[in-house]
Amino acid sequence: MKRRISHRLMLLVAGVFIFSGIGAAAEFTADMIQTGPKVDYKGKLYVKGDKIRQEITKGRKQIVIERPDLKLVWSIYPEEKIYMKVTDAIIRGIDDPRARERFKQIGKEQPAGNQTINGYACTKRSWKLVDGKIRKTLTEWTSAKLGRILKIQLQEVASKWVIEYKNIKVEEVSDSVFELPTGYKLVVPPPAPAG
Repeated sequence: MKRRISHRLMLLVAGVFIFSGIGAAAEFTADMIQTGPKVDYKGKLYVKGDKIRQEITKGRKQIVIERPDLKLVWSIYPEEKIYMKVTDAIIRGIDDPRARERFKQIGKEQPAGNQTINGYACTKRSWKLVDGKIRKTLTEWTSAKLGRILKIQLQEVASKWVIEYKNIKVEEVSDSVFELPTGYKLVVPPPAPAG
């Protein structure tokens, strides 16, 4: 049970981090690094306004493209030349008002000052979360200049997960980066397990 809750919350954290914009029209690329128990990986991120592309390799390569203008998210698997459509509500993270309400139910937000992360001034916020007997601290560092969370950390008693953008380059990103590759087959994802 504990592992399931931790895994669900980490998925929420990942969603928060990947897809959390605060309205800025930033255009940049960055390396994304996640560390944690059995989940270390590196990826690449492309941001152009509210369009986002994330490339991750965990066993196999996966590309996730968020297109709010089309109200969709594509999950793409280049090795198989397939893709799935995912509703952005699944991946939106704590920018989704429902997720923010969930955080308010299980924890309390605490301003934690300011800190520079990878050369960018960030506002730091922290939540003390209690879900049953499980206690966690979720901390995020948000850059107003880039309009994105640049680092997020989930701390449990004996474990810690961190996702962070590094090697940030403010540069023009081609619109083609956010398009679905041609010749890929649409597959329907299996239904989520009950419970």
